This record gives sequence, C-alpha cells and structure tokens, in this order.
Amino acid sequence: MTDSRTPFDAVPDEELGAVLRAHLDGPAPVQFTARMRAAVAQANRAESWEVLAGWARPGLVAAGLAAAALLWVVLTRDVGAPAGTGRVPVQELIAGQPASSEILMAAVLEGR
Repeated sequence: MTDSRTPFDAVPDEELGAVLRAHLDGPAPVQFTARMRAAVAQANRAESWEVLAGWARPGLVAAGLAAAALLWVVLTRDVGAPAGTGRVPVQELIAGQPASSEILMAAVLEGR
C-alpha cells in the first residue's frame, strides 16, 4: 500500500488489489479464503456497548462544558431597561419650555 493514501480514500489500492488477485487466482483460492475467514473470526472486535462506554466520558465532559457555557451566558447577560423607554429629563419638563428636538432625540437614543 502506498503512504500517500489515507484509510478514508475512496479509490482502490492497486498494490493490495494485486496481492489479493494473486492469492485468489492462484493454486489454492479456497484455502486462502478459509484462512482469511478464520483471521476475521479470531480478530479482537469490541462490542457495541464497549464502544459506547468509551465515548461516555468525553460525552459527559462535552455536555458539562456546554451546560457551563449556557449558564454563563444566561447569568452574565445585561438585563437593563427595555429598549424604547427613553424619558425626557425632568429638569427640561419642569422649566416650562417646550422640549427641543435635540432633547427628544437624546432621550430616544439613550433607550437603545
């Protein structure tokens, strides 16, 4: 097999294909197939529960980090006055003069 390929390549491996063809087209293809089946049967394979148990600890850590991040966002957000409740300063209303457009604009922009 070549070193430039990864295990996830979708192209056939020519070197491996040539070795398999040589054994399967050779003098004893039945014996080769029997040896391959025996090797697969004896291979140490993990059961699905063992694989899931291996993922449990990283999954719990990720869930804990996500919960901590969500809690931090909820607790640190600014819960100020709702937008649009800008008020004209009391001193301007008491003076008896009509409010100018600058005062009204400042009051509206403060609420944002």
